[in-house]
Amino acid sequence: MLPSKPHFFQPLLPGFKQGLSIPVSFFKHLKGQECDKAVFRSSGGKVWHVKINGRRFEGGWEEFAQEHDLHVGDLLVFRHEGNMVFDFMVFDPSECEREYPLFHVKQEIQTSEEEEDQLPNKSSPGEVTKKKKKKVELSSKGKTAASSYFVVNVTSYSIRSSRLNLSREFARTNGLCNRRCKIVLKNLEGRPWVADLGFKKSSNLVYISQGLRSFYTANNLEPGDSFIFELIENWKKPVLKMRELTRKKQVKTESGDKAISSCFVVNMTAYSARRPRIVSAQ
Repeated sequence: MLPSKPHFFQPLLPGFKQGLSIPVSFFKHLKGQECDKAVFRSSGGKVWHVKINGRRFEGGWEEFAQEHDLHVGDLLVFRHEGNMVFDFMVFDPSECEREYPLFHVKQEIQTSEEEEDQLPNKSSPGEVTKKKKKKVELSSKGKTAASSYFVVNVTSYSIRSSRLNLSREFARTNGLCNRRCKIVLKNLEGRPWVADLGFKKSSNLVYISQGLRSFYTANNLEPGDSFIFELIENWKKPVLKMRELTRKKQVKTESGDKAISSCFVVNMTAYSARRPRIVSAQ
């Protein structure tokens, strides 16, 4: 008895951008159907129309491959839903499914920096996770999905430890899990710094370490600054490029612009009102 929704998979080999073959044995599931074109359907409901030449996906295939950032070593799984409609999944070389979030021109990206080295247990009541949101305008053409970007909020911990934890979603979507290699960090002008990309298996955490502090120092980055890292290359040595640098807030004083760190907050109390005296914090 044949399955109602049969599957087949194909690894991507050199030359895959010219077309992808349907296994010969799979055609027994397509009897009685017109096999000159197919529809690929994502989990979000978006569809791509692809022409079939013989037993190869060709017309429209190259655009599909480019939009999904397919590379040699990826593995595609297709499930036939009937009437030449195929749902698909993409697995990268880390053996994890690649996710393609829905993308709009204005996308709110949330990132979290988890200073897990200071936490005894991820689920402990005292865990502190800092989350900040930043609205970023992205183009909807080419490979510009929100998964290619993440926001970096520079902290004193990150500078001191020379460590930046990547969000799990970003790392998983871009196949960075289980990888230990060099990574290139580029500033706004494109000048490169080489750092280490690490992976902590016990917490499934991907991070940038050795070399990060040099990048921070050379670009005068301080706690409170924020910027976007865009993954512009993802081969043996991934490349992240800085975008949209925002310096920490400045305040206007009589002597000109001063960093906000030169100010302090006064909390009025009944005691200080009775005995007018301000004690500076050390």
